Amino acid sequence: MEFDDGSTIKADGVFIAYGVAGSTALARKIGAEIDGNKILVDENMATNIPGLYAAGDCTGGLLQISKAVYEGAKAGTEVVKRSRKGE
Repeated sequence: MEFDDGSTIKADGVFIAYGVAGSTALARKIGAEIDGNKILVDENMATNIPGLYAAGDCTGGLLQISKAVYEGAKAGTEVVKRSRKGE
């Protein structure tokens, strides 16, 4: 990925599902566990698929921006930890 400042990051893949509609459909196609209309995650926002995280409205519960921001930050932190371990 190349950013506006010219810096780059090598990535094997990035999946973005904006909004609720379609986010479970994409997760289901990848093989993530779904319960009704929400993607199942653990306390670190990880799904049952290694390297796949979900956050915000698609994980169910309180549909508030503050929750989504927290979950996104948690998922991002876990991705960084995972990449530092070389996973």
